[in-house]
Amino acid sequence: MTVIHGRKITIAAMLAGVSIILNLLDRALIPFFPWSKIGLANIGVFVGIEKLPPLYSAGIVFTKIFFTGIFTGVTGPGFLAALSSSIMAYFIMFFLRKLNFSIIPVSICSSVGHVFTQAVVISLILGINFHTLFKTLLVFGIMNGIITGFIVFWVLRRLKIE
Repeated sequence: MTVIHGRKITIAAMLAGVSIILNLLDRALIPFFPWSKIGLANIGVFVGIEKLPPLYSAGIVFTKIFFTGIFTGVTGPGFLAALSSSIMAYFIMFFLRKLNFSIIPVSICSSVGHVFTQAVVISLILGINFHTLFKTLLVFGIMNGIITGFIVFWVLRRLKIE
């Protein structure tokens, strides 16, 4: 293993840890609405997309989902919704950044993609009306995408990862 490879793994592990902690904090901030969070955990994922190769940043997503599921006991429909929506948000972030879209619009789009996928999965599994759920989540998704985008923009300006 080269020093550069080891350094990237270490950075990915730290970003995954940050994502897990922020996900747990996120759950505590908005306990009254089970499927809406600010999306703070995506800060670590977004930084990974910006600073690491794709395999490492994808690893952050899967590590975050796996360990958050273990720590919170979320299984079944909640786990499937989290997994599918996180993968969707990751691909939206990844591809839009490769197309040189700026950080805040990418964050908003990935947040909207996240809530759309979440609404589809939850409505299919639990039989909840998709349109009602999506309209509710969409409002949170846009606001949360803006908040997360500004935080990621601020973090990336101050972070010294090469």
